Formats: sequence, C-alpha cells, structure tokens
Amino acid sequence: MIYGLTVDGSQGPVYRMKPGCVAIARACRAPIVLVRTCYRRAFTLPTWDRAQIPTPFTRRVTLAVGPYWIPPDADDDACEAFRLHLERELLELTSRAHARLGTPRERWRHFPADWTSQWRPDQLGSAFGAHDLNADDPPPWANRHARTPAATAR
Repeated sequence: MIYGLTVDGSQGPVYRMKPGCVAIARACRAPIVLVRTCYRRAFTLPTWDRAQIPTPFTRRVTLAVGPYWIPPDADDDACEAFRLHLERELLELTSRAHARLGTPRERWRHFPADWTSQWRPDQLGSAFGAHDLNADDPPPWANRHARTPAATAR
C-alpha cells in the first residue's frame, strides 16, 4: 500500500515537518518517499498553508526522492535528526522545482529567506542512512509483504 501524508500537518507552520511521518515509518518499517509539486500559475486558497489549485494548462513540476529509511529501534534523538534531514530535503525539492519552473525567488511563498541549497546541480537527494536513495537495497529489517501459501499459488 502507498499512503500520502502532508508532513507539515493540518496546523502548520508551513515547511516544518511534523514527527508523525517518521513515527509511522519507524513503526511500520516502511520507507519514506518525498514528493513536491509546484505550479507556474495557480489559485491560492486563503488557508494557513496557502494551498494552491493549479490553473488549467499551467506548467507543473513534480519531483520525488527516496526511499529514506528509519530503523525500528531508532531512539528519539535519531528520529529528530532524521526528521530534520527530511525537512531539509523537502526544502531542497521545493527549491529545485521552483528553479525548473523559472519562478522568481520572491514568489516562493513563505520559503525561508536565508535558504541555501546544499545539493549539487546534478544531485537529487542526499542519503541519511546506508540504505537511503536505493530502492534495490532495502535494509534487512524492512517490512516485506508476507506471502501466504494461498497467495503464492495464485
């Protein structure tokens, strides 16, 4: 199954990742894949996060990076370091998406003014752990779908 979460929560602040996503991934032994979409033109809603609805025929950029893995035995400090890493990766994705659209920096809504990208121009993602960013190399403790004899026979 695939689940999607808005990681800055229902109350904000925008661009600040809440710990719930990391807690769910740790408990489920599941990876996190970060996704960011930006639009050239959109209607902006009068909500706390200034959510957007793209206008018809507008240009869109969607970027995804991952998987990122948090060990099931990670302590609170490790989870917080992981959360901060993912928060920074989301800012990197946002920066990269806006750059690909050619959006002027002053139009990046609520984006941190002091932001400086740490990614190289050819880079998409930076690993936190040994198994990050490699879908072909999940950690040994990763949740794998259990195969029952009945499911195998199909």
